[in-house]
Amino acid sequence: MDEIITFAADYRFFKIYGNFYNCITSVVGGVLGIWAIYKFFVSSRFFT
Repeated sequence: MDEIITFAADYRFFKIYGNFYNCITSVVGGVLGIWAIYKFFVSSRFFT
């Protein structure tokens, strides 16, 4: 019975951690995307 309880607790923890991880990766991806676009525009503006 204890194993079932610990498994449920682990599952809940991993679910929360997974949502948190997805949120962080989406934020980081968005920031990197914006930075890459900004760098591209700045470099193209300097080179032209």
